[in-house]
Parts: sequence; C-alpha cells; structure tokens
Amino acid sequence: MKRKNEPLKGKVEEWYQTLKKFHFPNPENFADEIIDDIKSAIQGLLEDIERQDNEVTKILSEILQGNVKEKAVNRGALYGWREALCWIREKIKKWFPDVVKEVK
Repeated sequence: MKRKNEPLKGKVEEWYQTLKKFHFPNPENFADEIIDDIKSAIQGLLEDIERQDNEVTKILSEILQGNVKEKAVNRGALYGWREALCWIREKIKKWFPDVVKEVK
C-alpha cells in the first residue's frame, strides 16, 4: 500500500522517538545529522532558485528599460520561467516547513 505524501513538518521528532525506542545509540546526534543534511540540501536548492530568479529579473529589467533588443516571445518566456521559479519555491516551503528559512 502506497503511503500518502506529507510535508516534513514534525517528522524529525518522530524519527528521533523511533530511534530512541529501538535503543539506537545517540539518537539525538543521528537525528541532528539527518536534519542538518536535509536543511543544507533544501537551503542550497532555494539559493539556486533565488539566484536564477534574480538573473531572470535582471534580464527582464534590462528588456523593459530598452537596454536589450528582444522579441516579445523572449519576454513571455522569461515571465513564465519566473512564475515557475516562484511556484517551485513555494512548494518547497510548503513541504519542508521545519527546515526552510527565508533566503535573502
């Protein structure tokens, strides 16, 4: 039977309690390492998304200021790409609320 997908919220505490229940040595350290690895990976992903979003915003700004010759299709594609990046960022924040911090 397939398990229902759920956000990560509260899972780390469940993992810790499971490890403790089965007398896993140093469950605190193991749980901390898992969450640190997950946080690091998610933060890296969000930072990559943020950098790409900034690049798209910069290109759009140059187009709108008339500094770059472009076709309307390019502008539309850039707006679409930017919307996709925002959508992805919000989904990551929804599914990993315990490990996401705002990327500035």
